[in-house]
Amino acid sequence: MRLWRISAHPGLSGIGGTYVDGRWHTRPRHVVYAAEHPALAMVEVLAHMHLTPASIPLTLKLLAIDVGKGAVVAPMPALPSGWQANRPTTQAMGDAWLTGGKGLLLKIPSAVLPEAFNFLINPLHPQAATHLKESDMGPFWVDRRFIR
Repeated sequence: MRLWRISAHPGLSGIGGTYVDGRWHTRPRHVVYAAEHPALAMVEVLAHMHLTPASIPLTLKLLAIDVGKGAVVAPMPALPSGWQANRPTTQAMGDAWLTGGKGLLLKIPSAVLPEAFNFLINPLHPQAATHLKESDMGPFWVDRRFIR
């Protein structure tokens, strides 16, 4: 399986999760968010940016994450109606999964496009060292049509 992320900081340490809360975790937890397709990775990144001509990031990279056969993927949690607007619920689910160590990956729906899927990666899981390989696919350029 190949997953995707867009970041200015390559690496799978999950250190970013220790600085800020996310939809599926609270700090200070090591976690990496990845998408099932590069287009979904782009949508997720752009959903958090307020782009102006002066704020176009020049250091973003498209990163591929190859997940080895046998990697444990935890089952997707049952989500309550309206989960996209209930961050404490999704954070508690993600925190419990990270703490429980029951899989290298957790498949979760995208809050932006629930028909598509993201994956949480637990970089502290024992399989992380042997089942993940990140590759730099080159710069990620923001199409000017996304700039307002």
